[in-house]
Amino acid sequence: MVVLSACESGKAASDALTHGLAQRLSAQGIPHVIGMRESIHDIAGRLFEIALCDDLAGQERVDAALQSARIAIQNPFRDIPRHETDLENIAELSLGQWSLPMLLSPDPAIPIINWDFEPKENGKILIGKSLSSISLPAKFLGRRAELRKYKNKIAKGEIQKLLITGPGGQGKTSLAGKLALNMQARGHRVFAWSTQVDVPWRNFEFEMELSLDEERAKRYDHFRMRFEDETDRAQFLIELLMEQFNGKLILFIDNLETLQNPNTFHIQDDTIAGWVRAAQLIEGLTLILTSRWQLPNWIGEHLPLTRSTYGDFLRMTQELIVQKQMQSSIMSSRDRFCQVYEALGGNGRGLEFFAAATLTMDNAEEEAFLAQLENTKRELQDNMAIEAIYTQLPEDARIFLGRLPAFVVLVPSEGLQKLGLDLAEHPETLLQRLLVVSFLEAQYDPEYAVIQYQCTPMVVDWMRGQGSIDDDQVWLDIVADYHLYLRRYERRTLQQSIMTHHALQRAGRTSEADRLTLDHIVGPFTRAGFYATLLIEWLPPICGSSDADTRGEALGQTGKILIHIGQYDSALSYLKQSLAIRQQIGDKAGGRDHPQQYLGSLSCSGGLRDGPELPETIPGDQAANRRQSGNVPHFIQYGTFAYPKKAG
Repeated sequence: MVVLSACESGKAASDALTHGLAQRLSAQGIPHVIGMRESIHDIAGRLFEIALCDDLAGQERVDAALQSARIAIQNPFRDIPRHETDLENIAELSLGQWSLPMLLSPDPAIPIINWDFEPKENGKILIGKSLSSISLPAKFLGRRAELRKYKNKIAKGEIQKLLITGPGGQGKTSLAGKLALNMQARGHRVFAWSTQVDVPWRNFEFEMELSLDEERAKRYDHFRMRFEDETDRAQFLIELLMEQFNGKLILFIDNLETLQNPNTFHIQDDTIAGWVRAAQLIEGLTLILTSRWQLPNWIGEHLPLTRSTYGDFLRMTQELIVQKQMQSSIMSSRDRFCQVYEALGGNGRGLEFFAAATLTMDNAEEEAFLAQLENTKRELQDNMAIEAIYTQLPEDARIFLGRLPAFVVLVPSEGLQKLGLDLAEHPETLLQRLLVVSFLEAQYDPEYAVIQYQCTPMVVDWMRGQGSIDDDQVWLDIVADYHLYLRRYERRTLQQSIMTHHALQRAGRTSEADRLTLDHIVGPFTRAGFYATLLIEWLPPICGSSDADTRGEALGQTGKILIHIGQYDSALSYLKQSLAIRQQIGDKAGGRDHPQQYLGSLSCSGGLRDGPELPETIPGDQAANRRQSGNVPHFIQYGTFAYPKKAG
């Protein structure tokens, strides 16, 4: 059933009686459609809807409910004193409203729902969405005018570079994320990264590099070490991605203000500054940035967000009350709602914290808190609300909350609960308590069919400023162990290996992180052809490991990769060092990948003579090439490098 309360929604031209909105919907097969023949007053429309819904909820037929609703608006203005309304001809309006609702239905006896359903409790939490490492709300609320304006212009290519600025909580991330998701639905490839999520930029770059196909990956890796300027290297990688995805590429960077100089507003991280410069120069790439501050020398469209509209704030408030099932006083009267709207400046995030903060306050306390908010700067209001919520939490909830920032990425609830097993109150109960007050974000991961959680970045920032984060080694170890568990039993992916490596490093367990790199990261990167990435980012720190076995293997792996790119003199040096360590620790014979096997293949001049086959991990070395017979040496091509390979 569709009820159109808008004026003239049931009206059609006299010469085309089936072309009105209600008629067209009915023709599409919707069993019941109600529209308005002419303009209907707001008061009459609201009374009509209330009466209609009351009867439908009482299992009345649609036509009977319609008649009851019409009776309810026979005199819709009877309870409004004449001096309180600006309406002219109020008597005529009172008599003329009842006949406006019109029902189109082939069979009014068809029930709108199956009344034999089994009642179930409504879920309390609406699960959010994610875009890479960026958390997005489950529903896009507010900023509807901006969304309508910019989504069409971005889709048509009229705007390719967009910077969205504004105070925290004004919906920058939600709007930018919605724009990116709309383009993703149109077939664009989106790469998104947030400065507020503790995922290193290099890990984000790895994600982009691994998206390249084999041919482009080799081209990028071959030229990567030749770029001295970060902007040139970023531009080359973006152009390869643009080429691979047929120009349908979006780069979305969120919360840049954490990297900007507060005085000059310049990006202080040279790598990311180079990426932003490069992205602005590439025609066809869609670049979306969010920040609290403007960027100097920005080339592109700038959208400064101020307070959300009254209507958007109303929608956010209604959804918040339904989603969190809060008995908030915000909607108790129009004046009350307007007071909250003005005090918060239409800030959506501030609304969430305000509603949670006032849950247990009496009227006097709430009035005092609201008055305090009105006299406080916008950037401090969220902190005030967070502090008010925090002080109301039970002691166990505060202790549990202080440990949660140990997880820097979204994880299933079982991971968070491991941080509270020593508390009197069950961790699952504490988790639900923090969700209700918006101290946690929840997202559904479709790949693993599980809901994942993370402490809200704004709350983490506040706790860090208050010194309320418990960064004891025991919690860092629990986080690292949980990531190891996920990698070993549930998520045997390169992405999980990189996250586990990061968790081990944060826990100070460098030797385990090095071992994980050698066992589960070097192989996939080698097979993908990212030799330069391994030689620059991953292997050098491990070559200085205090563990002789790990150091020897890292030196050996470095030597093998140098063979792949034709740097035979350097490869010889690394392999000799590796062999010396292996002999020192008693591994003299070794296996198939022992350094001795490769040293036998290298001449002092850096060439490659007959010897054992190179390892299976070399990408592009297909089995068909590997097992060809004949007396002529075969060559395997890698970019512009080639080396002879023993036949047979």
